[in-house]
Amino acid sequence: MKSYLFAFVALISIVAINSGFFDNGVFGVRIAGADEASAVRSENTDILVRFKDGLQTTRKLEASSFPVRARRYYSHSKVYKVSPLDSDGASMADTLENLRGDPSVEWAEPDYPRTAVEFPDDPLVDEQWHLSNQGQTGGTAGADISAAEAWSISTGSSQLVVAVLDTGIDYGHPDLKGNMWRNSGEDWLDGWTPGFNEIDDDGNGYVDDYYGINVLEDSVAPPIRIWGTQPIDTDGHGTHVAGIIGARGNNALGVSGVNWEVGLMALKFIGPQGGSVSGAIECIEYILDMKEKGVPICAVNASFGGGDYSRFEKEAFASLGDAGILVSAAAGNSASDLDSGATNYPASYDLDNIISVAATTNNDRLAVFSNYGRVGVHLAAPGSEIFSTDVDEGYRLLGGTSMAAPMVSGAIALLNSVRDESDDDIKERLLRGVDKLESLYGRVLTNGRLNVYNSLTVKLEGPFIFSVLPISAAPGAVVTIYGMRFGTRDDESRVLFDGAEASIVDWADGQIRCRVPEGSMDSEIKVYSGGLVSNEVLFSIYSSYKYYLPFAPSSSPWVSYLVLTNFHDFRIDVQVNASKAGAFVLDTFTEWLNPNQILYRNIDEYGLEDMLNILWVESETDIQVGIVVSYSQDGLSDFSFIRAQSP
Repeated sequence: MKSYLFAFVALISIVAINSGFFDNGVFGVRIAGADEASAVRSENTDILVRFKDGLQTTRKLEASSFPVRARRYYSHSKVYKVSPLDSDGASMADTLENLRGDPSVEWAEPDYPRTAVEFPDDPLVDEQWHLSNQGQTGGTAGADISAAEAWSISTGSSQLVVAVLDTGIDYGHPDLKGNMWRNSGEDWLDGWTPGFNEIDDDGNGYVDDYYGINVLEDSVAPPIRIWGTQPIDTDGHGTHVAGIIGARGNNALGVSGVNWEVGLMALKFIGPQGGSVSGAIECIEYILDMKEKGVPICAVNASFGGGDYSRFEKEAFASLGDAGILVSAAAGNSASDLDSGATNYPASYDLDNIISVAATTNNDRLAVFSNYGRVGVHLAAPGSEIFSTDVDEGYRLLGGTSMAAPMVSGAIALLNSVRDESDDDIKERLLRGVDKLESLYGRVLTNGRLNVYNSLTVKLEGPFIFSVLPISAAPGAVVTIYGMRFGTRDDESRVLFDGAEASIVDWADGQIRCRVPEGSMDSEIKVYSGGLVSNEVLFSIYSSYKYYLPFAPSSSPWVSYLVLTNFHDFRIDVQVNASKAGAFVLDTFTEWLNPNQILYRNIDEYGLEDMLNILWVESETDIQVGIVVSYSQDGLSDFSFIRAQSP
């Protein structure tokens, strides 16, 4: 059987490599270098370029020796979108190299693509478990965002606006039209009916932008937009997102958003062929212009992403932070670790105003498609089989981190309807208020899923710990404590593991690095700062007894049992770490072994449901660890015992 297992694993590896399984982002492995990959993806696209101070004019651009044609200028970002001219067959890479090498150019980059982060599901079920989960869809009661409790405090405000960067919104939908933001600078007829006078009434460069703008390429009519290119959604993605944020509540119709009342600004930059960084930048500039004019925009929803880093896009999103606007961004749907090489922008931009959101199921588990990151993703929110509004006055189920992000942007608006606080405080409320879940431990920064009621009521005082990484370590090892309000270190500042003080390596307001002291196996970590004490976070202190099982299949036709043997005459606490192979995310379980006990555990109980799993066991002393692997299919039945490897 052992040779059969090794042959099977080898076959899996060959198929996976030949099929490109390991370079598609599933395990966060990127085979090609960043420049190489970018060059491939950016062929036949436009270029974004910024000139140095004093050279920001179309005349200078067109008078230069660059083989490009100016398409559009974004004044806030001071960035041109240009198209390479077909001159001597110059490639995109050649044009970029020439631009970047010119002393008058500050930076140039491809106009990278951006796509909606969608993961459609069916059949349709007319129940919104994410708002109040009673197990009605087969899930776990209470695995929701506690919207019902939050609505006892506030149901939202029409005076607040959430900008939806997406495929547009079906603003005629009966469950959305009452909550659509309206540009008061345009001509409206009685009953808030658009006049469509084909005039740029408010002088912002867009004709008849009643509900927002559409910046797709086929809508360009320089120097202004034409009235027929409204941000109407024909795909359904943006409409679904908008419904999660603010479908009209308590109107005896359809569904309810996180907010019963809110303003939804439609910004369409993604179409059937996707979108681009330049489209996102133009929408952000529109947001900034409207914010300067007094429109109370408190949040931007970014349920889209792309793997290419854009300096210009990052700067644009940073400018939203300067304007006091938070961004809820979808972490992405490739089941990848965003801390281990995989990226999904804008969620992966390291900006204080961006909140990266993973997706959970109706059983409070990380959705199988969701990206994750113990530092790079802040929190999770419901994102699997979410029922919301659709185009043509419809409703449907969709799943993805696209559906999780609007839970958070909706929560931002709801918090702002009650709290007159800074965007930093609102973000802190969201992070402090999560429901901590074992299934998210080590997978997102806060180890938790959005709870809007908790966020509305939590107190913002004293140090607060989100997580500790690694999640277990031996005495003397350096661990990092992530949180907020740790302050600056003084004589009274300290970190205790069950009363044992840790030696500090370095101390910052949101991060402390310290050495694990000698102590009991299961410890409670607390941070003392400024005369206040933090919440408690559990941590396991282990010796060097570690046992690895690199092959632990759990999907049919395989059945595997972990076998733990305690040959001592005292009880032993053992930590079992379960992970998909290649990933750095794990679930942690504690097993208690009585004296001279042999424990058998079906690894399905650890939530593993596929072939590529790894188990490793840590103990306070030496034990025997192995796995019984059983295989049965098509008349073939066999089993084998595999002993764990020790370092």
